[in-house]
Amino acid sequence: MKLEVMQHRDSKELSERVVNAFYGEDTHLSKETLETLIRLLWLEESEAFNMTVYVLKEEEEVIGAFSLTHGGKTKISVSLVAKLAAAVKHICLKEMYQFAKESLETSRKPHQDELYIGFLAVKESWRGNRIGHQLMENILRMSKERKGISTVSLYVLKTNDRAKHLYEKFGFKRDSRHEIKDYYFMVQN
Repeated sequence: MKLEVMQHRDSKELSERVVNAFYGEDTHLSKETLETLIRLLWLEESEAFNMTVYVLKEEEEVIGAFSLTHGGKTKISVSLVAKLAAAVKHICLKEMYQFAKESLETSRKPHQDELYIGFLAVKESWRGNRIGHQLMENILRMSKERKGISTVSLYVLKTNDRAKHLYEKFGFKRDSRHEIKDYYFMVQN
């Protein structure tokens, strides 16, 4: 297995993994539309949001992934603006607004000494093989290697007991000050 920064060619496969973490009964978009938006506006434009996406591969198959966001200003690119305009044209302004609203609910601009985990995903057929543990070990190693990082944070669905248990195993604790409707905010210092 190898861990590497996501390449453009990985974004389609990865969006298929990540969409399940964000798709629920009250999602106003079809799963296909949501997957496309995640791929085009979030994964492929991750640099605009100071986010680095890492993929864990077995041969060329993406079996796990996570994103890390660090401090800094959002960098609006021509590519991002063009994709936003195309998305609004394709799905209509109301649906685009709903997508943005739901996406921003758990996005976070971390403090200078904080590293934010935007998502952690494991391919369904690989669950139970300690892939989540391996991803968390890499995240925490990276946080220690970055100068000035003292906190790692994330949001987790309140109903995702498996993920909560994983994060607690790695020393994350709930911080109710930043809790939102369906999500716990967790930190590790």
